[in-house]
Amino acid sequence: LGRSAEFCNQLAGCYMELGEFENAKNLLDEVVGIAGGNMKQVLMKNRIVAYEKLGKYKKAKQYAEEYLNMYEDSEMLAEYEFIRTRYRK
Repeated sequence: LGRSAEFCNQLAGCYMELGEFENAKNLLDEVVGIAGGNMKQVLMKNRIVAYEKLGKYKKAKQYAEEYLNMYEDSEMLAEYEFIRTRYRK
């Protein structure tokens, strides 16, 4: 991947603004594994949003759990509770 994580995050944000959530999801899936530091956290959070917007709540829930195991984030905790109302096992 010849692009920086920051650039990919900005591009994914543009995709989401345009309603192109599948493109955003694909890009975020590709780059989240190679990012580090604070950028990894931002990318992970944005990936959860992209999955939610696509109605893929099972995967969004899985990624939200992974995120919350790594980071303390009250905003994401509230989002996770919302996702849980959309997806039940």
